[in-house]
Amino acid sequence: MYKKILWPTDFSKNSRKVIPYLKLFANAFGSKIYILHVVNQLRDLYLSILADPEFYQIAMDKAQQDATKKLKSLGKRFLVSGLKTETFVTLGTPYHEIIKFAEEKKIDLIFLHLRGYNPLESLLVGSTSKRVIHHSKGQVMVVTHQKRRPTIKKILVPTDFSEIAERAITVGIRLAKTFDAELHILHVLELLAYDPAKAKRFLREKDIIHVEREIKKRLKGPKEINVKRHVIRRFEAGAAICEFAEQKRMSLIVMGSHGRSGIEKILLGSVTDKVVGISKVPILIVK
Repeated sequence: MYKKILWPTDFSKNSRKVIPYLKLFANAFGSKIYILHVVNQLRDLYLSILADPEFYQIAMDKAQQDATKKLKSLGKRFLVSGLKTETFVTLGTPYHEIIKFAEEKKIDLIFLHLRGYNPLESLLVGSTSKRVIHHSKGQVMVVTHQKRRPTIKKILVPTDFSEIAERAITVGIRLAKTFDAELHILHVLELLAYDPAKAKRFLREKDIIHVEREIKKRLKGPKEINVKRHVIRRFEAGAAICEFAEQKRMSLIVMGSHGRSGIEKILLGSVTDKVVGISKVPILIVK
């Protein structure tokens, strides 16, 4: 399922928080790990400050040399763990080079770390991780908190019955089989999705029963894995999913993303974006 995994790193302490999950997935799927560092090529900025372009080239060469040494050291640590790795250094804009590399190498899964949610930063400039999440065509694993010995015992897949949500369920089933984990399917009856005329209907217990039947009818899990179905009423889906995941001690959230961008994302956002921003549980995003 994941023969090629990409880990872009800036060598920071935060970026290393993905390593326990990276090793867990690589061991489970027999994956090869590609470790990539992008030297941020701020050519225009440098040349506007420095009159001598040769100084800029020296600085870039030195940055590449330092990155190559650090990557070799990281590669050796993975090799000791019995994992296959290959390291790469490139120049350019980090998020663009990461996406380009993933497409050229036909990467199956990208591992990213996200420091936390900053609405203003996300709106004005964004972060490398968030830009990769938005623009990548493949699956992305987002880790916000580090666990030294992570396990995948409970997998949560939120659904709104859309096609992309059903794709996420397919991925969740495969992961549940691989890790011998429980699969939890969750639908949130969201008050924000209802207009005032439907507010009373939202509160009726029969709507819960109706949705539960719909889940059982459309999302029948295979007999060899333990599938549990949940319907809850909440004001907003993103926060509800995160709250549910923490209360039920989920190991992983698997969510679909439509990959919207531009003005639609700025005005409307998405449930996946909100969950990525506040979840303490790792999230695997299926495009």
